[in-house]
Amino acid sequence: MGSRITIIYTLTSIAAVWWLAFLETSGELVPVIGAPYRIDIDMTVVFIMAFVIVIFFIRALTTALQDAKREMSERLRVEAKLEKAIVLLSDEIDVRKEAQVKLQEQAITDFLTGLFNRRYFFEIAQKEFAKALRYNRPLSIMIFDLDLFKNINDTYGHDVGDQALMQIGDLLRNTIRDIDISARYGGEEFIILLPEMTCKRANIAAERLRKEVEEMPIQIGGLLVHLTISIGVDSRVERVLSPKLSIS
Repeated sequence: MGSRITIIYTLTSIAAVWWLAFLETSGELVPVIGAPYRIDIDMTVVFIMAFVIVIFFIRALTTALQDAKREMSERLRVEAKLEKAIVLLSDEIDVRKEAQVKLQEQAITDFLTGLFNRRYFFEIAQKEFAKALRYNRPLSIMIFDLDLFKNINDTYGHDVGDQALMQIGDLLRNTIRDIDISARYGGEEFIILLPEMTCKRANIAAERLRKEVEEMPIQIGGLLVHLTISIGVDSRVERVLSPKLSIS
């Protein structure tokens, strides 16, 4: 478009100069200094040189713009691929993180009840016991098992036994405090660590848990299977700190 305008402008200018020269030589216009046609030849040469320079400039500018456009398109294409790769990599990282979290949960969690497993429980219990000793704080522990659990499996099948264990897991998650740590100790045995709880309060909590389990039968079709548990409680005895005496 720029080249066409330049050509039209140059040809129009040359035609106008020669038309003025013709009018001067024919006497219709007042002659200017010098020979009109000689001036027209010089002006024509100037116009042609200007035309060549402008055309060269337009061609160079057009080429530069086309190169820049191609470079921009290539850059956008590369950025689009890079963005796609980043999204895929981010998704892969999220999947791996999720898988890692699941593996970590499986390593510390009992697959049936969803409670902590025995190994992880003892890791936490050691830290809590050391903390209780250091700061002379109360700490209690509660361990219990399902009464006659073998009879439940033999009478109703292992699926019902699994339901009983899962029900105990749900009960513990919904009733114990946030700072308490519950775990499946093994088989039908469960254990609960009770930080900041005295022996007296632990016995009260144990009796409350025993009643809740007793009042929570498992429904199988039209039958209700009643569960009972036996609980043992123990506590760390706090040291009685004697006041220091000063003798003057």
